[in-house]
Amino acid sequence: MIRKTFVIHTLLILGVSTPALAQRPASADQQLRSQLQKFEAALTTAVQLGGEAFARDRKEAIPPGVELTADPPQVRGFAPPESNGIIFYVAVPTIRIAVNQLLLQGENVAARQRRDGLQPTGRQAQTAQGLIAAPDPMTASPVVPEGTCAERTKPSKGYSNPNYEYAVAVCDALMDAMLDSSGPLTLKDDDWLTVMAVSGDPALPGVINSEPSYVTYLYVKGADLMSFRQGKISKAEARQLIQLTQR
Repeated sequence: MIRKTFVIHTLLILGVSTPALAQRPASADQQLRSQLQKFEAALTTAVQLGGEAFARDRKEAIPPGVELTADPPQVRGFAPPESNGIIFYVAVPTIRIAVNQLLLQGENVAARQRRDGLQPTGRQAQTAQGLIAAPDPMTASPVVPEGTCAERTKPSKGYSNPNYEYAVAVCDALMDAMLDSSGPLTLKDDDWLTVMAVSGDPALPGVINSEPSYVTYLYVKGADLMSFRQGKISKAEARQLIQLTQR
């Protein structure tokens, strides 16, 4: 298991060693930094889009004008020397406590309605896990997995978990950015593009989409990204090639 403190210490070391850009010409260093900055911006936008998607899904519980998070995401890219690829550290802001309380209150209302035999509406019609009720397997068409984070992460623990749902939305947005916005990065076929997602709240050492003190890793090979860009595989197929690990 890799705890957040270890990750941060590792990143500090990488931050010092990256200007082993001394081994490269100055122009190459500038080009690399430009590439990293462009994808840092893309990942920052992805986190924000994931949060917006989650907020739209929970708009019945979140009043208009209420900000989901208090802080912006923080992203830092590294190109360690003698490594096969590029690493991006993404600190994802947590849901504000007041907003989390509003979300949980909405779920409590839905639970009371179910208990009293009332018919929930809108978001409240979702299951106790916070996901839309699955169709009858006897009548539903076969579903082809599209590589979403929800298909490969631990489900919430039998009850609605806004933090889990928010994390899944952000995770999916990060995967989209890895496919759609990584073009400026110079990656060889055997190189890996790695995104490490960690909770951005220093008071809560948890990590996005996972139990406290864990990190969510998303990584994909340069050859797979090139196959997607060349149209050899669909986006759904490319998403399934992005590996997801929690430690």
